[in-house]
Order: sequence, then C-alpha cells, then structure tokens
Amino acid sequence: MKKIKVIRHNNINWYNIFEPTKNQLEFLKNKYNFHPLDIEDCFEEIQRPKLDIYKNYLFLVLHFPVWDQKNKTLKRAELNVFLGPSFLITINDKKIPLLDEIFYQAKTDVKKRSRFFKNSSYYLFYFIFNQLLLSINLIAKQISKSLNELDLEITTGNYKNVLEHISTMRRNLILFQTIIKPQIPIFKKLEQGRAKLANSSYAYYWGNLVDRLSFIWEEIEDFLQLLEGLAKTNESLLSYKTNEVIKILTIFSVVLMPLTLISGIYGMNINTLPFLFHPSSFLIITVIMVIIVTFMLIFFKIKKWV
Repeated sequence: MKKIKVIRHNNINWYNIFEPTKNQLEFLKNKYNFHPLDIEDCFEEIQRPKLDIYKNYLFLVLHFPVWDQKNKTLKRAELNVFLGPSFLITINDKKIPLLDEIFYQAKTDVKKRSRFFKNSSYYLFYFIFNQLLLSINLIAKQISKSLNELDLEITTGNYKNVLEHISTMRRNLILFQTIIKPQIPIFKKLEQGRAKLANSSYAYYWGNLVDRLSFIWEEIEDFLQLLEGLAKTNESLLSYKTNEVIKILTIFSVVLMPLTLISGIYGMNINTLPFLFHPSSFLIITVIMVIIVTFMLIFFKIKKWV
C-alpha cells in the first residue's frame, strides 16, 4: 500500500492524501470506523458541498475555486474531510497548492506545527480552511482585473471579443457562486452547535468562517452586478453604433433616390425631355443633381438628422 502522509502532534493525526487508493481509504475506514458511503464519496465528484454528522466524526465535502491564469477561467477543486476529536483527514484528487504548503510547513517547522494544531483537530481544520478562504482574495483580484480589462475594451470600442469575454466572466461568477453559497449553511450548522462532536467553544471560529464566506458571496454578487452593468453598456453602445450605421446608409439611400429617378428618366428614349439636345446637357443635369443633393443635406442638417 502506498504510504499515507501523516503529521502527529499531541495525539492528533493529520493525514493528507492526494489521489487516494482504495487500500488507503480502506485502512482509514477500518481504523476510524468510517461509513462506507463516505468512502465512496471520496472517489466521486460531488456537485455540491455537504456535511454529514456522525457520533464519532464529521464528514465534509468542500469546494474551492482555482483560477486558470492562461485561459482566465475558474475551475472547481474538491476537498473531502474527515474530522474527529483526534484526527483530521484531508483528501483531494486535484492539487490544492496552499494545502500542500501548509502540510509541508507543519511537517518541517515545529513552531508552525504547534501554532497550526493548538492541541485540537478542530482548530487545525479551522486554520486550514480559513487560510484557503483568505487565498480566494487573490482570485477575487484576478476577476476584478478581468472586469477592468473588459470595461476598457468596451470604452475603447474594441467590440470584437467583448461578448465572448462577458460570457466567460458570467460563467466564472456563476460557478463561483455555486462553490461558495452552499458552504455557508454548513458552517452555520457548526456554529449553532448542530454537531455536538465539534466542541461548542469553537462556535466563534465557525462563525468567523461563516462571515468570511458571506463576505465572499457578497463580493461575487457585486461582481455580477458590475458585469451586468457592463453587458448593458456594451449592448447600448452596439445598438447606438448599429443605429448610426443604419442612419448613414438611409441618408445615402434617400439622397440617391432623386438622382436615380433623374438618371432613369433621361435613360428613356423620349425626344421631348428638357435639355436633351442642348450642347451642355450633361453639365446642366449634373448641376441640377448637385443642387438637389445640397438642398437635401441642408434640410437634414436643419432637422438635426446628420
């Protein structure tokens, strides 16, 4: 069996498992008497975060946003957690760099290990999750930067990729919502003491996590409102630009209509047309056309149509 990474501190074990095998989870299941369905969940992609409460442990499925800088898109990382009085087990099948960094620091630095654990597996879990939530601020900054770039594209008239960017940002923010929102009631349950296993003295810590999640949720809503405002601005500018093009084409069409009529009339084989046999007939007809065009443009200008 592949060795499980573990840190032991004051009778508390922290297991951190990446891409778990069945043997590894079977070993932990037998050791801590986990429910088989929770083990199955560790091998499946759970669409929504959840909390299962048992007599001797808590099982949590948590989601975290991961920013793809190359494609400027948001992705979902899942973290499965078994939490008991003497153990914390974190399981993930996608790399969460900050989690690995915290684990490495706890393993190599005695002072940090003591600060992270504080003689309680519940505090260790709070510390880890709190750090992961704080790291979301960097993602929020990336989204804010993308919205600013989108705003610049709209104001500078670069409409070519704006609709695609708006669609991508809307998808990112909706995914962000589905990650954060379901986790708020999870920690509210812990704050309210619904899980007796989790010591009531940690209600303040669970409440702090609820506050952080709520703040992130409100920030996402602000981003969505800003995005909707940019989308409406873009639609208005596109509509205005389209109307301007249609207006110019309409003016050309209206101006050319009398000229087309005159050229059509003089294209007929009728000998009685004015100036038909005059030596300067072409010049006279041209001058008449120019006068008509000038009069129409002056009329449009007076009406403020151009």
